[in-house]
Amino acid sequence: MRSWLWAAVCAAALWYLTGCVSEEQTKITPTPHGEATTTLGKTVDRAEDSACEQYEAQLNQAVAMYIATNEAPPPDLATVIRESGLPASELANCKYTYDPATGRVALLR
Repeated sequence: MRSWLWAAVCAAALWYLTGCVSEEQTKITPTPHGEATTTLGKTVDRAEDSACEQYEAQLNQAVAMYIATNEAPPPDLATVIRESGLPASELANCKYTYDPATGRVALLR
């Protein structure tokens, strides 16, 4: 019984002496994309890159289908998204360029 009480007193003293966590210590500041240093952060960056590359491929496929249907490239990326039914929400995560002359969508790096 005595050792248990001693351990509880030591734990309480340690908790009291270290103090509470400040609000500043609990703030989470995300690392900008591509600047991660941890293994988990680098994995998250690769996953985001992969999703952007997959959406780029879907956009290029949608442009090809638009050209096959209309015999001309779409005037802009908004037309591609509207006509294909692809989700426009993916544009918030990645930046793309579209060249109406060639009908190619490219992911900005």
